[in-house]
Amino acid sequence: MAIANPQEFFKSINNVKTLSTLRKKMTAEKKYLENGYNTVASLKNGYTAYRNYLKANVAIDRLVGKKPLLDLLLEQFRLSEEQQAIFNSNKREDIKSNKSKLRAIYNIENYLNTANELLDSKYYLDKVLGLCALTGRRAAEIGATAEFKIIDNSSIEFSGQLKTKTRNDVKPYIIPVLMPNYRIIYALRSIRELKPRYINNPDLFHNATSKDLSIKVKKYFSGLFEGEPKVKDLRAIYALICFTEFHKTPANRKIDRDVYFSNILGHSKDDITTCGSYVDFYIQ
Repeated sequence: MAIANPQEFFKSINNVKTLSTLRKKMTAEKKYLENGYNTVASLKNGYTAYRNYLKANVAIDRLVGKKPLLDLLLEQFRLSEEQQAIFNSNKREDIKSNKSKLRAIYNIENYLNTANELLDSKYYLDKVLGLCALTGRRAAEIGATAEFKIIDNSSIEFSGQLKTKTRNDVKPYIIPVLMPNYRIIYALRSIRELKPRYINNPDLFHNATSKDLSIKVKKYFSGLFEGEPKVKDLRAIYALICFTEFHKTPANRKIDRDVYFSNILGHSKDDITTCGSYVDFYIQ
């Protein structure tokens, strides 16, 4: 049984009138989550589930004790400074560990051919995985929020990025693609036509497809690179292939790898540390 249950919590506070009652319920729910999760990372994921659900369901203008209810809830369901420090430290160690044991990509041509063939599949999730590999976008972006605009044969403009937190500087930006852009545009259009209910609803997409995506990525990509394939691996491999191929141009030659990764993966211009988590592979 899942630990996080933001729907039930929301029901329990729906008729709360006083600040003291709300705080008791929030404290109890937070204690329940902290006791239920074994790691800070899993607790953070639990908090994220609550925050996303509450942002989608709590009216912005609703007050409790003259204070905005949503603000009170969001302030409660987040890591403490101490927990965030532990999370950051663990993440740095994980990145360091990954960089010390990079995984081989055995054959780039076979990898790209597999991704390209998935675009022609009659199955929805096959197309999603193909686009993840060829554009480096997250599965939920491909399934729900991504919009592409042609720039040239090997580049598109991308909008619809997820995981931007409180950033307001995320505008459409140009990314390289690993197949001709018309293939990418047609595949995304087909995805939207096949499952319109997921459009702009990444949570619904994730809840409905994450298990099947995990199964399918193993089915199609096993043996093409070292280790058991995961959907997030496609994003890391995309970044490495792009750096290897497009870094040869004069405009990119002087750009450090992590900065280049940051540029094409859509991270903040001041955040190149996060891109270290995508340094998982090398080309054999």
